[in-house]
Amino acid sequence: MEAAETLNPDSISVHFAAGRIAEATGEYEKARLQYERASQLEPSNVMALLRIARTYDKLGMADKAVETYRAAISLDPAFYKPYQQLGSFYYYRGRYGEAAEQFKRVAELAPGSSLAYANLAGALIEMGRSKEAENALLKALQIKETARSLNNMGYLLATEKRDSEAVPYYERAVASDPNKYLYLCNLADSNRRLGRAGIAREQYQRGIALARAELRQNPRNADARANVAYFAARLGQKERAEDEMKQALALAHEDSSVMELAVITYDVLKLRDLALDTLSNATPQLLHELERQPDLAEFTQDSRFKNVAATNQHKGDR
Repeated sequence: MEAAETLNPDSISVHFAAGRIAEATGEYEKARLQYERASQLEPSNVMALLRIARTYDKLGMADKAVETYRAAISLDPAFYKPYQQLGSFYYYRGRYGEAAEQFKRVAELAPGSSLAYANLAGALIEMGRSKEAENALLKALQIKETARSLNNMGYLLATEKRDSEAVPYYERAVASDPNKYLYLCNLADSNRRLGRAGIAREQYQRGIALARAELRQNPRNADARANVAYFAARLGQKERAEDEMKQALALAHEDSSVMELAVITYDVLKLRDLALDTLSNATPQLLHELERQPDLAEFTQDSRFKNVAATNQHKGDR
């Protein structure tokens, strides 16, 4: 990068490179400034706008993120990436219906993309539309077998309490991408529910090592920190789990995946009041999704959870 700066320190490529480095280490404001300069140099550059939107998201500036994603779509309505990233934005805020709409648009614009159908399936699973999700996953796997598609198929089966069928899909996902702690987490959960405690513990240990490595690179990664907390809870490290989850929630900016993991972690730790407090801003769709979580069957029957669900129901799919 130094050589590039010597040639032209104000080029788009240099600002993109500097932004990516800053983003990877959690310096989101610095990254945003780099991407904004790239956008000033080339106002028609869609990727610059997408990177700006992503940093707004990381900084908890949701309205600005959506506005910027929409601006990217306006620049090139036939380009699939803005819809894909906007869909991910909605997904991680528990707005699964809106996410599905964006992912459907991606599938229309890029019908040969396995990722388009895998992402669509992920949103459909959370909405409880299992058959449609299965069809989307079969399409994704037909196009190309990827770790994400395999993991999502495993997750679909697990939510239907078919862990013995989910495990082979998770194992193939882990084999395809052994450094993804999410896949190890899902595999360990299914093995634990099947009574394979020793195997599950070894997988939780591998998972926490991967998540901790991610945190060393970027301490502001809320997802990695939440997973460290969850793995710690499953490994009996109560104090560490509480501390890590508290930090993760402070960083998460209403990320539904972090919120969901916090609820499960606190339930494992028998801290139900904290689990319920976590859901104060949950979307109705996230609350419905929790009812399908195999490990939360007892929790979601708690009258206090039902009260939270009733209170939040008026929010709709925000």
